[in-house]
Amino acid sequence: MKIAIASDLSGFPLKAEITKHLVEQGYEVLDFGIESADKPQPYFVQAPKVARALQEGKAEKGILICGTGQGMAIVANKHKGIYACVVDSIFSAERAKIVNNANAITMGGWITAPLPRHPNCRCLAGNGFYPENGVQEGFSQQCIQPGTGH
Repeated sequence: MKIAIASDLSGFPLKAEITKHLVEQGYEVLDFGIESADKPQPYFVQAPKVARALQEGKAEKGILICGTGQGMAIVANKHKGIYACVVDSIFSAERAKIVNNANAITMGGWITAPLPRHPNCRCLAGNGFYPENGVQEGFSQQCIQPGTGH
């Protein structure tokens, strides 16, 4: 499985740890940076890189990391077909995929230490979507067109 990943300056230390972990686990990682703290990019520049990689089929899943995860989620979800959820626990990571069929997760580099996040990445990669929950269909019919903001 190919996983696209990106961070801003606040998420850079966590991104480095997660990238290392994913590679060790045998995942192919498409890293959109940042590569160092000396060359920061804001979350609103980084999130579209992963979103486009998912849209174009260059990656199957995405991981975005900023200070809280919220900014990356907002920007990523503006792209058609992207379902990014902020995750801060194993439970929320599992539910992001199982209930919401997320194809991307976002995390906060300011929230907790890097090591507890690794299970969140495994949840995204390993869980299936259960459409019998009816959440996706209801979302599409009742709310906005996914990824359009309308």
